[in-house]
Amino acid sequence: MLLLDEPFGALDAKVRKELRRWLRHLHEEIQVTSVFVTHDQEEALEVADRVVVLDKGRIEQAGTPEQVYEQPVNAFVHEFIGDSVSLPVVVEGGRVRFGGQVLDIDRQGMADGNAALFIRPYESPSCPSPGRRRCGATSRGSMALAPRAGSRWC
Repeated sequence: MLLLDEPFGALDAKVRKELRRWLRHLHEEIQVTSVFVTHDQEEALEVADRVVVLDKGRIEQAGTPEQVYEQPVNAFVHEFIGDSVSLPVVVEGGRVRFGGQVLDIDRQGMADGNAALFIRPYESPSCPSPGRRRCGATSRGSMALAPRAGSRWC
């Protein structure tokens, strides 16, 4: 087993990128189990077969890099892995509303009330002209809803 704790932390970006490729190749060649600890999300997604996202010592999500990025289990994972945009929404009567328009998305078990919708910057909901009342789902669906307490997203 190979244990690596922030092995590239003190290196410049170009060298880090080259070493990530080298480490990935080495890992495939010698086929040894490795645990790679990093705070660099891009590094984790590029090097790993499986990613584990921790928050305050608790596992939030574990899966392939694609699963963790494209299907985050909660708002923390969504914001932590990749670029994330939060929109203030209201969950009401089983529907999610943004700016008075109903979004055609799953409310993900959220109770009625103020919430935050986390989406990737390239996944903005497709809203029709102001006369129509429903907005389409985002293009890929890697979104998360979270309760909103006051002006702070939870």
